Amino acid sequence: MEFEEAINRFRDFLETFPTIDTPVYTQEIKRCRANYLRSLNVDYDHLLDHDYELAQLVTDEPQFALPACDASFETLYRPEERIDLHVRFYNVIPARVEIRDLRSEHINKLIQIEGIVRRISEVKPEIVEAVFECQRCGQIQIVEQDSHVFKKPSVCTNPACGRQGPFRLMEDQSKFVDWQSVRIQERPEKLRGGKMPRSVDCIIRDDIVDKAQAGNRVTITGVLKTQQESAYRTLKTTFHIYIDVNNVELREKGIEEVEISKEDEEEIRKLAAEPLICEKIVNSIAPAIYGFETVKEAIALQMFSGVFRVLSDGTRLRGDSNILLVGDPGTAKSQILQYAARLAPRGIYTSGKGVSGVGKSALVEKFLREQRREGKAVVLTGRCYERESVPFKVFDPLVDALSRYLRQLSEADARELVPREIQALTRVFPVLGR
Repeated sequence: MEFEEAINRFRDFLETFPTIDTPVYTQEIKRCRANYLRSLNVDYDHLLDHDYELAQLVTDEPQFALPACDASFETLYRPEERIDLHVRFYNVIPARVEIRDLRSEHINKLIQIEGIVRRISEVKPEIVEAVFECQRCGQIQIVEQDSHVFKKPSVCTNPACGRQGPFRLMEDQSKFVDWQSVRIQERPEKLRGGKMPRSVDCIIRDDIVDKAQAGNRVTITGVLKTQQESAYRTLKTTFHIYIDVNNVELREKGIEEVEISKEDEEEIRKLAAEPLICEKIVNSIAPAIYGFETVKEAIALQMFSGVFRVLSDGTRLRGDSNILLVGDPGTAKSQILQYAARLAPRGIYTSGKGVSGVGKSALVEKFLREQRREGKAVVLTGRCYERESVPFKVFDPLVDALSRYLRQLSEADARELVPREIQALTRVFPVLGR
């Protein structure tokens, strides 16, 4: 398929799906133009129903098909000035793959993965069109930056000059886009038999940077690419893989973003009117474990939380509670914790002596020659469920995070207080327990 044919066929899809009289994406393009949005979200299933061959081209040859889709979008958007427009696909079911199943056969193919954001970098400007000036004759040259290595002109294009420089980068005339790197880790519920979770690096550009934060469950759609590894200035035969992101979808929403339909509201009010609703909620927590009504009620109250208040004198009263379960072995404490971790939207269950200090704090480390914050349990979750059988002193690093919603990051001489809203449900053994 030729490039122009791909442009025309995708434009036909945008103008006629599902029917010519009610084109869904034509209206969406008008909304994007009215709100100054530069990305058009397209359901891959719609394209698959409309033009199977073009849909296959998008997944099999995305580096050819995606620019054609962007060009089609631009012809309908008709921008008044030169801007970058993007078609971003979601619901790409045929291309879904688990992170640990990524193989060489997926290289340069459009894939879709699901996972948790473990690490995120700051947003940086990335140069995509570098404008150089020859300092001998003043000739202007534009060099496209399409790789990780910064490219410079090899020779001046002026026939009267033809020298090999020197060249000066003109930053004010060069083109930059926003750039961000994130690391996505596979979902913990997919792990079996004590396997270690695997992760993959993703490069996000332009208007979808900072869309996700550490701890968010996301669906990433993008092109799997490679970068050759090196050691001691020698290129190796192995390659590092990363995903050039086309779209980022958040799998969970904040409380303020949740949309409740009229049917949901009616059902909520119906449940609230029941006289035994509190008992039903308590009994629904770990129903396979008999008794422990007081413990289950405390967990239910923790999950519903209270109201955060700021008094007139500036005093902050947190509405969340933290629970410490103390009991002998074999009394179902771990089972209750694991059930609560599965029930909470952003709960993570951690175990072991080593997770109380650095493991639950935010660690600043160098990755790809720059500093990023890697979220551990405290940073990532709204609720942290842990099992411990060690002295209480191990909880000292968590005091600020649990009581004041603040966590101090320390690396070398750099210290920073980062706001973190968390709750902890913890179990310990008594000193004289059996």
